[in-house]
Amino acid sequence: MLRVSTVEADSELRFYKYRENSYLESLGLDTDIEYIKPMKISPLPLHDHDIIFNKMNNYSDELVIPHHSGHFRHSMVEVWDPHPNYEIAAFGRKLRLQLAHDNKFIAPNLYVSHVRENYTHRAPQDEGMLGCFYSGNVRGDSDSDVVVSLCNGMNTVLILSEA
Repeated sequence: MLRVSTVEADSELRFYKYRENSYLESLGLDTDIEYIKPMKISPLPLHDHDIIFNKMNNYSDELVIPHHSGHFRHSMVEVWDPHPNYEIAAFGRKLRLQLAHDNKFIAPNLYVSHVRENYTHRAPQDEGMLGCFYSGNVRGDSDSDVVVSLCNGMNTVLILSEA
């Protein structure tokens, strides 16, 4: 499960017309934080709209078997998916996150600290991790801002919206 939080500094998450009570609200708990399971919204496979595939299908005497193209990428590729979309149910609403690769909000001299019981390890941010950061907005809310890290799964989502 993923922890989703809103930032309250002169901002609030917009309430949509058909708002339902969230699970946390039904338990009478803090509603500024919600635990959710994100659902990735995948685009059509490349062969569904590829001009070359359609030409091959129209002009070939042989049967061309449709296959997914570009669906899987090597794990070392800098940007896995340049424009991912996710749908999450949080705060009693369904939110569609529209994202684009963006690491400009990460400080160039960022250090990561791992605090353990017996020691603390501090190291500079791994350069390979910069391909994992995305920003965007909630579809239908042009005033919203979303920032997320997709490294090792979706870890934290911050959703801001001007009141």
